[in-house]
Amino acid sequence: MEKINLSERYFELQKEVGNSEAAKIIRIKQNLEDSLFIFKKNYEELKEVIELYYSRKLEKWANENRKNYNDFFLEFQRYFHNFLASVFSLIEHSTVFKKDLNNKQLNDFYELALKELISNKCIAFIKDLRIYSQHYKLPLTTSSRGSTHLISPEGKLMAIAEKGKKMFLGRLALLKEELTKWGGWSKDSKEFISKYRLIIDSGPVTPKIIDVKDIIEIYFGLTEKFYSSFFKKINELYSSSFKQYQKLRYEMNDVIKLMENNPEFQDHNRMR
Repeated sequence: MEKINLSERYFELQKEVGNSEAAKIIRIKQNLEDSLFIFKKNYEELKEVIELYYSRKLEKWANENRKNYNDFFLEFQRYFHNFLASVFSLIEHSTVFKKDLNNKQLNDFYELALKELISNKCIAFIKDLRIYSQHYKLPLTTSSRGSTHLISPEGKLMAIAEKGKKMFLGRLALLKEELTKWGGWSKDSKEFISKYRLIIDSGPVTPKIIDVKDIIEIYFGLTEKFYSSFFKKINELYSSSFKQYQKLRYEMNDVIKLMENNPEFQDHNRMR
């Protein structure tokens, strides 16, 4: 292939790739993938902080990294807030993605998968908890200043403080009594709060709390499964477009190799 033909073919391929259906899908999917990545990272960071709390290494961590023990709980609230915020972003970006792609088959699949997803009331609860934390107050009642409930790391309610006094809360948990003071919960969230029980060693523990580690693991697992099936469906529906896109990319690479091995192009590059 002559020098001029190589150049022309490269720019033709570049244009075809950029205008292809697959390129359009990749561009609008990127925002959703970025949002999912951020959601996953926020989950991982939050879980790491929770596991630090239960590892009994917190005192050492606080001495080395924070000026006092109280700051750990502020950090926990920050990570929890970031996780809840990324939940909302992911939901919103999914809606934008569907609208931009505007594929009936994909929309039908999404709605069916979403219906199955939200059948678990934890999904509604986490969604409402994001609103609670941003528009009402931070949801965590645990702090080094203490709590009205003493709960062991195994999730058992050990005691309730006398009026006006507080004790240390042994689990990172939300108190149902505090949550229900807010009037913005949806019907599904109210049902979740009412029926939620932390199960440890095959047995339920105190019904007065909602364990943070437990609910974020439930939500993350369900969400990861949902998006895994959603992206798989995208690949199925647009498989021919992606194959054609990849074929064009391979041809572009071949042309680039020919140009790199062509003495005329090498001389031209040396002169630049």
